[in-house]
Amino acid sequence: MFNTSFSYDVEDAFAQLKQHLWAKTKGAAAKFDLIFAFTQIIEKCDVWMHNNEGGMADWVKDLGSLWKRLLKNNDEKLGIDSEFTRPNIISFLEQFKQKVEQAINEYADPPLDFKFQ
Repeated sequence: MFNTSFSYDVEDAFAQLKQHLWAKTKGAAAKFDLIFAFTQIIEKCDVWMHNNEGGMADWVKDLGSLWKRLLKNNDEKLGIDSEFTRPNIISFLEQFKQKVEQAINEYADPPLDFKFQ
């Protein structure tokens, strides 16, 4: 069952991703796969957005920064299709941003801010 402690699991998973996996992952395409998988999972299992005790703002901001830096690469480096994949990733991230920033969370102080562009 997902509860408040799940938000700590998500926060810890991001810390592991950023501190260990991100640095060891070579190439923009591999980093794209890594961060997309992580973002998609936390979007689908979204309990952490609504049921936490605060402290989510820093890592959500960092996640947005990783996306922002990564998306500066051209599509060839990312290993994605310009016609379909890039627009769909941008759409996914816009929807994720809206969901995160609109999450009803009485502990979100400061509010969650996901800037990927």
